[in-house]
Amino acid sequence: VIDRPPGSLSVMAHLRAVDGRAIAVGDGLGFTAEQWQAGDVFVQRHRLSIPLDATPGPVTAQTGLYTLDNLQRLAVSQNGDIVGDSLPLASLRVEP
Repeated sequence: VIDRPPGSLSVMAHLRAVDGRAIAVGDGLGFTAEQWQAGDVFVQRHRLSIPLDATPGPVTAQTGLYTLDNLQRLAVSQNGDIVGDSLPLASLRVEP
């Protein structure tokens, strides 16, 4: 945490297919963003259940933050440059 966020936030955890479709969603935050203080580090665990009828193929696990009042995602930056609104974590494959 660099600084206390301006409002209420949640953490998104999604598995997305190549076409951008969400295969599994596990959003939530185990404590309120109002409790954050500069220098804090937190770990958030999400369980994502892949539906039995999911199309086999590659998926990407991604995370990010969004505001609860308007569901707007916060920007992700790398070396001072905005690179999107989510952070890819891992590439996986759904098998039949």
